[in-house]
Amino acid sequence: MTTAQKGDIAWLKVVERSVKKGWLASRPIQESGRYDLILDDGERLYRVQVKYADGHSPNSKGVARCQLTRNNGSGVNKNRKYSSEEVDAVVVYVPRANSICWFPPDVFENKTSLNIRYEPTKNGQSKGCILVQDYEW
Repeated sequence: MTTAQKGDIAWLKVVERSVKKGWLASRPIQESGRYDLILDDGERLYRVQVKYADGHSPNSKGVARCQLTRNNGSGVNKNRKYSSEEVDAVVVYVPRANSICWFPPDVFENKTSLNIRYEPTKNGQSKGCILVQDYEW
């Protein structure tokens, strides 16, 4: 699958979940913005960046890596990190767990990637781990 196809799948999964929760999902007309969706829970609007996490962690099994930066397309590597001034949440579809995770700014802000654990560690460690079940939306 291409990156665009994976992004479309993640977007569709998030919209499906929002409909099941009774939330309204709105897509910006232009695709050059920092957020992919506006999600409305009836009380608040959330600017949401949608991601598909299927990257591999080189040192761990049971982890999906989610890249949080992108090149601006100018040929110069100007990867930008997401901030709470631009995005209220990063919502990630993790296909290996068939789960959608909602990450608030304290988890994603100023990071280049997230390692999302969908299987327990072999040594039982959970401190410092981003566990799917803790952020499932």
